[in-house]
Amino acid sequence: MTPSPETAALSAGLTRAYGALWGALPDLPSRAGYDDFLRLHERLERALDAAPTAPREVRNARLCAASMRSVLDFVFEFPKRPADDLLSDLWGGDLRARLATWIAEHPAPPAERPSNLVSSNHPEVAALARAALPGLVEAVVAWGRGKGWFPSDAPPPTVEAARAPSRYIPADNTVYLDSDLFYGTAQNGGIRLWVDLAAAALFHEMAGHWAQHAFAPQRQPGAFTGADPALLPALIPVEEGFALQREGSALEFLKETGRPFRPETWAMRRAGLAAQALFASLQWAEATEPPVDGARFLARHLPGGYAFAYRSTRRAGLKEMLYRAGSFHGLMMMEALGDHPFAGFWAAPLYEQAARGEAHAS
Repeated sequence: MTPSPETAALSAGLTRAYGALWGALPDLPSRAGYDDFLRLHERLERALDAAPTAPREVRNARLCAASMRSVLDFVFEFPKRPADDLLSDLWGGDLRARLATWIAEHPAPPAERPSNLVSSNHPEVAALARAALPGLVEAVVAWGRGKGWFPSDAPPPTVEAARAPSRYIPADNTVYLDSDLFYGTAQNGGIRLWVDLAAAALFHEMAGHWAQHAFAPQRQPGAFTGADPALLPALIPVEEGFALQREGSALEFLKETGRPFRPETWAMRRAGLAAQALFASLQWAEATEPPVDGARFLARHLPGGYAFAYRSTRRAGLKEMLYRAGSFHGLMMMEALGDHPFAGFWAAPLYEQAARGEAHAS
């Protein structure tokens, strides 16, 4: 459905209003701005009531608008409104319980770090990483295209190493790869380079985020055409969950291309993501529970290697909590979908499933 000019204008205004309030965090945003958002939301709802066709599109537009409102309602009502209510509004069900179940079903590796690890800051590791990166990127692109995951006629992103978390920037079609993901081990008087975590990040950013932009630049409901998906909380599990699932495919790539990997490092990565999501959501539950003590929480909730995988006990901001909890919820949803064919992934209303906590391949 092509949205009416009125609906399109109201959706764009709502997204701008939300973006301004969201950008003000962690400071308390303007109450006047929140009131303006509420008025726009009411007007959009009335416009959607008058939409003549495409009930699914109308429902999806309502979902995106309601997800933004849920976040802002929480900001202005905290601590009266429990964080669990917000997570349930956004993605359905008891997310904390599902995170705890996932952790119980996925044992973490032993809580120990090999003594022969050499960090990316070592000059020899850095030199080896610079030499290995072009070939690694070329192999990932070739392997991904062989799977049909990348468009055959679109130039792949430029990949640049950076001392910052990995990210894909659509505006210049560039992946900035965290150079700290390369590491070495001291062996027989020399250093062996490991690229398993760097490969995982490339799959996350390229097979996850770049592929979404390349195959489906318009992934939002029609009423929100052009909106930054990062400003639509309902889409966090789809955007990031899909990227995390593709990240996991790096294991298959490493095996098929004969590149070594350390299973314990890989398991530690997943353990850390799960721990971060649960810990952040628990911290924000303190509106109705005693404040979370980091050290005690790690000992009580994160068995074995999980406490080792996530050692930080600082308080997560609201943005970080929503990102971590929503991302891992998305991963759990994608794992439950299993071998669901993703050829029509972006055309499917998967964000509906994400928001309702549904995870089935029907």
